[in-house]
Amino acid sequence: MRSGYRPFALDQTAQRSDPNLALLFFYPRSHATAFASVTGRTIHDFIISRTGIALLTGAVLAAPSRPPVVALEPFLASLLGDAAFTDEMKKYTGRLVRQVIEHLGGSFVRRSVKITVPSRYGSGSIYSFSSGFAVDHSQAAVAEVNKEVERAAKLRG
Repeated sequence: MRSGYRPFALDQTAQRSDPNLALLFFYPRSHATAFASVTGRTIHDFIISRTGIALLTGAVLAAPSRPPVVALEPFLASLLGDAAFTDEMKKYTGRLVRQVIEHLGGSFVRRSVKITVPSRYGSGSIYSFSSGFAVDHSQAAVAEVNKEVERAAKLRG
């Protein structure tokens, strides 16, 4: 083990679904088979986790001209290995990323943007938070998210 090496640990809180996505309903459309698979569910659960959302929003905000899917890559590789990077799963991941970013208020900008860093993805879509990415720490905002979580739990039965 190299000097100073310390593995990155994801605790249970980091792996929980982000409460801001409580009312997200993912529409897999042509990716229904991928979504129904164990690999697809693992990708879905990671992307909608608190860590996945932090990675995606951070990537869009820090580098809006670059595809944010690259930020997920080391985590998906660690969770699933090569299974996460078949052509089918890469397309599925892109669809999920788009729906999640749009649910958070982002917007699609352009597809097929070449990825210029070493990656298993050759290209991806880019997004923006054109109206700004608003973070609301108020008690009212937190209460509203908590209501959405409760409502989603009732809807899911």
